[in-house]
Formats: sequence, C-alpha cells, structure tokens
Amino acid sequence: MKKVLIVGMTRNQGGIETFVKNIVEGMIRADKYQFYILDTTNNSIAYEEELNRLKQVKIIKRQYPSGTFALFKRHSLATRLMKEFRFDIVHIQANNLNATYWAKIAYKCGVKKIIVHSHNTMNGHFGFLKGLIIDLLMPLQRRSLRKLSDHVIRLAASRAAGEWMFPNSKYQVIPNGVNTDIFEYSQDDREAMRNLYNVPTNAKVIVLVGRFSNQKNQERLLTIFQMIKEHNDDYFLWLVGTGENFSAIQQSVAENKLLSGSVVLLGGQKNVQRFLSAADLTIMPSLYEALPFAIIEAQASGIPGLVSSEAFSEEANLNGLIKCSLEDSDDDWAATAMQIIDNEPKDAQEYMNLRRDRNDNVAKSGFSVDATITRMLEIYQ
Repeated sequence: MKKVLIVGMTRNQGGIETFVKNIVEGMIRADKYQFYILDTTNNSIAYEEELNRLKQVKIIKRQYPSGTFALFKRHSLATRLMKEFRFDIVHIQANNLNATYWAKIAYKCGVKKIIVHSHNTMNGHFGFLKGLIIDLLMPLQRRSLRKLSDHVIRLAASRAAGEWMFPNSKYQVIPNGVNTDIFEYSQDDREAMRNLYNVPTNAKVIVLVGRFSNQKNQERLLTIFQMIKEHNDDYFLWLVGTGENFSAIQQSVAENKLLSGSVVLLGGQKNVQRFLSAADLTIMPSLYEALPFAIIEAQASGIPGLVSSEAFSEEANLNGLIKCSLEDSDDDWAATAMQIIDNEPKDAQEYMNLRRDRNDNVAKSGFSVDATITRMLEIYQ
C-alpha cells in the first residue's frame, strides 16, 4: 500500500477536517492507501474518534514547535517524519501559505507525489504584527512554491481559493462533496428536533452551521435576526459550532431580552443533518469563504440559503441561493430572509417533495462525496 501523509488537521470541525474525513473514509475502500494524519494540536483533532476506527488510518501525534526558533524546529519535525515513514504521497491541507514548507521538505526527502490544497481565500484575522508578517511572507512563499511547480499538484476548494493561493499557476478545483443520502430531508428528524428544542410546528427556524469566528460573522447575524424578531416573533435561530467567538456570542444573546428566548447555541454537533431537516433557511453573512461544506450540506438538505455576495461565488449556487451585500442594511437582510421563507410551499407534501428535489440537484451537480472521491483517487494514482 502507498503511504499517504495528511497535514493540516486541527481540533476545529471545519472544512479541512470534514474534507479529510470524507475522502479518507471513501478512499480506504480502494485498499491501496495507508493514511497517516498528523496531529500537532497537543490535544485531539476533529473526527479523531471516527478516524481511529479505520484500520488503514494512523494518527501521528507530535508536539507543535513554538517559541524561539519555532520555524527551524518545524522544518526539523517535518524532515524527521519524512525519513521515518518514507511517504509516497504528502497531501497538505492549507488555509494559508504557512504550511507550504512541507512541500519543499517532502521534495527534498524524495516524496514522489506532493499535493498542496487551498481551502481559503484570505489569511484570516490575526493580530496586527502577526498579520503583517504573514502578508509580507506570502510573496516569498508563493515564489518558493512556484520553484516546485513541476513537482507539486495544486488543488483548490473553489476557483477563488485557487486564484488566491496559486496566482498565475495551474490548479484543479476539487468540489467539497457531501453524502447527499445522509443530508436528504427527513420529516421525522424535523419533528423530533423541533420537539426537543420546543419549537412550535408553524414557527420558522433559521440555522447557521460554522465556526464561531470573525469570518463567519455570527455577530452580524444576531443583528439581522433581531430585525426579523421585531417584525415577526415566530422565529428561532440555531447556531451550530464552536470557536474563539463562542463566549462573546453567548454573552450577546444573554444580554438581549429579544434574543435570549429564541437563539440557541448548540455547540459542535455530529448529526448536523437532523438540525438542517428541522430548519427553514440558512443565513451565512460571511466576510470571505472558499466554498464551505455548510452551504453544500444546507442545499443538500433542501433548505434555501441567504448568503453574502462578497463571500459566495456562483460555484456555491446549486439550488438558487439568494445574495445580499454586507453593505446592505440589517432590515434589508431581514426582509429578504422572511420573503424567502414565505415563498416556500405551504402544503406539507409539496414542501417535502421540493426539499428532496433540491437534494437530487446537489447529487447530480458534482458536489456529491462519491464524485469527490473519484477525483481524488485519480489524483493519488
């Protein structure tokens, strides 16, 4: 079997982690690959329990170097791993170019296939000094990666992610495919989850699945939802996920009487599809995105989506997403959201049929997990 090292996993259940879990679970059926997943979290990576159950997966735990001479120590760590395991393939999952030193070291150590996979369109929000250093390093990191152009395969979650990380270079877009069977609308799940969280049958539920971060912009969603509540009290907001802004959002909800009884912070959830079946709309006012799993999963569940025009390209639009600009007022966002929900069928059977038709659209669009696994098997060959 070929030995594959996957770099870039974190403890956060985000796009990279979901992508890795999906492709590993699918590709081990080919019985050609032994996966080694690097964990430098000093804790545990997302989906670790599920990955540990797979015989062809080994999680390599290493202390992530920090402090003085951290960069040199990270290079040393990478070199030692390459020499110890002698990998055939190194697949680098990257939200920025900081991780691309793995490609240079893999090449020096004789790895035959090196893959750099872009999952983002911006460096993210850092402190001023760290952000400045990262921005200054990017041209050097891109130049270093271009020197390996004949030895590196470039992949991207979307065209925007590819253009950002690999400007003026060739790359392939690999859709973030989802298991459309799992995300098919379930009336039973809808009723069960609404009963569990005391949501009346005729009430409307808005959901956002994503890390609590500046990027996902939950704070803006709260102000939009407040406008909705001022127009119609029969609405609920479910926020699924964890992250650095969780406590701040929790405090904002607790301090607002209009929101405290209607906004539920659900934390990380393994059965996201059940919450999506119970919801009526997803709103994602993100500042930037590559192409998040959350919007594909929502469309596979058949709920309509209202997203920011700044963050979402047409690649993400599988079932008629509606867009608002981040510069639009909260009232504009609220009015659009309520109109979208009001346009959905009122008849229960017609509503179920529409949601399942939307699931079929996603399955046929190339965003199924089977299509993604087929592409990755071709690339790994």
